[in-house]
Amino acid sequence: MKRLFSHPFVHLMIRLILGGLFIYAAVYKIADPYQFANDIRNYDLLPYYLVNLMALFLPWLELYCGLFLIVGLFVRAGSTLIGLMLVVFIIAIISAILRGLDIECGCYGGMATASRVGLKKVLEDFILLAMAFYLFWNQAPQWAIDDWFKD
Repeated sequence: MKRLFSHPFVHLMIRLILGGLFIYAAVYKIADPYQFANDIRNYDLLPYYLVNLMALFLPWLELYCGLFLIVGLFVRAGSTLIGLMLVVFIIAIISAILRGLDIECGCYGGMATASRVGLKKVLEDFILLAMAFYLFWNQAPQWAIDDWFKD
């Protein structure tokens, strides 16, 4: 089993899946920052003056981290930032569940298929977090730009 998980192809597939999901999520949020700001505001966790800043900044961070994973550049840094974002997302969703909020998660922006906060979303984010941990701890530079800079 260890040999399977250390295979460069597995590493590549996880990079492509995680990077692709974050790019997909970012594109919809970038296209409609107003809707994404409303999704953030619905969580009622940030002061009003930070909501718009987050709605403008976060999707671009998601986009660049996703692109870095797909091309294999700064994989460790990209997976770290994605992991940190996922921890924040998990905390926000659990907070919304505990407070009884029935809101859209805002995960993929308002233009994509919307889903409500709930345990399913928490589980999905934990799976994505495990993928980010895998990329951080298992460096397989084959099929990655990072490979060009080693040694």
